[in-house]
Amino acid sequence: MHNHYFQTAKPLNQQLQNLLERMHVHAPNITRISYARYNRDTDMLVTYADSKFDLWGELHHEKRLSKLNGLKNSATMGIPRIVDDLEEKIRCERVAFLLQKGYRSSAAVPCFKNHQFCGFVFLNANKAKAFNGQTMLALAPYIEMLQFAVESHSQVVHTIVDFAERLKTVSNLFNRDSYYHGRRMRAYTKVIAEFVAEQHHLDDEQVEAIEMFAQIHDIGKSQLPEQQVYSTNVFDSDELMSARSHVDNGIKMMEEIISSVGNPNHPSITVLNQIMRFQYEFLDGSGYPYRFKHDEVPLAARIITVANIFDAMTTHKSYRQACSVTSALLELEKMVQKGKIDAMCVNALRYKQDYLKQVINKFPEPEPWGLDSH
Repeated sequence: MHNHYFQTAKPLNQQLQNLLERMHVHAPNITRISYARYNRDTDMLVTYADSKFDLWGELHHEKRLSKLNGLKNSATMGIPRIVDDLEEKIRCERVAFLLQKGYRSSAAVPCFKNHQFCGFVFLNANKAKAFNGQTMLALAPYIEMLQFAVESHSQVVHTIVDFAERLKTVSNLFNRDSYYHGRRMRAYTKVIAEFVAEQHHLDDEQVEAIEMFAQIHDIGKSQLPEQQVYSTNVFDSDELMSARSHVDNGIKMMEEIISSVGNPNHPSITVLNQIMRFQYEFLDGSGYPYRFKHDEVPLAARIITVANIFDAMTTHKSYRQACSVTSALLELEKMVQKGKIDAMCVNALRYKQDYLKQVINKFPEPEPWGLDSH
């Protein structure tokens, strides 16, 4: 872990802007740099950071590498792909977008980690023939710095999640039924975060942090007694206060994890704190523990709240059957009408009902349920 780096890390888009300015010494015509990560399991090449980040709908892009012959060959051979003039390239949606933004030439530099292809650094210029072998050689140190910045940012999030997952597995109670809940939460949260990204000016880095942290949002419950977690009785005031202590438990556990990775002053830590502290708040002030209202509840917490309620409704419990996706969405809409949860977050799920059903089928709640299960 590069703890000293984490202490001073800034948002990736800002780091790319700073690198772009430094690159101008060697290549003054460069006007944009971006990074796309490669997922080997899905064969997807997905945008992650951009020096010109503006709107999610314009800049977020993902495509199967196997469908991109030029980039696939570049990744296989380990050499940059240079396009001297985008006007002469076969038009596709992405090329049309770049031309619309005024870019005329581009270079794609394949990146590798442990000798395996892991993504591309993309360079764009407003004039044709801006890139050649000599230029690419001069820019090589900056490409390495950019790749390190991306990997370091992502490593912070993944390290925190890995620590938390290991802590959860210590509890047999939590280990039994939390794995699939975490995977469903991650899927639902991604759907919502991507849907609201443009209006709330989220970038790929922020969306990933919210998505990843969703799977460990309820780690504090691992410290509660099993009888309390699975109780079907209505809690009295003392029992309710005890049950709600899982928020403080989760905050404390996360603070210990963050400390173990060097207390980084990192953008994702803000997102994590928002989720852990405010995920049980309702917009009308009826939630807990702070009874925040409206804009006092951060977006990351709003997203987790809706995803968590939806998951609770659509999974079987010892005391009730699961709701259908349609019924759960109707109940969420009632909560929107009462001013409790975010309408846009609910709309995100409504537009993805077929996908939600696939997630539920892929990650079903394990059986049997309840205190008598072993």
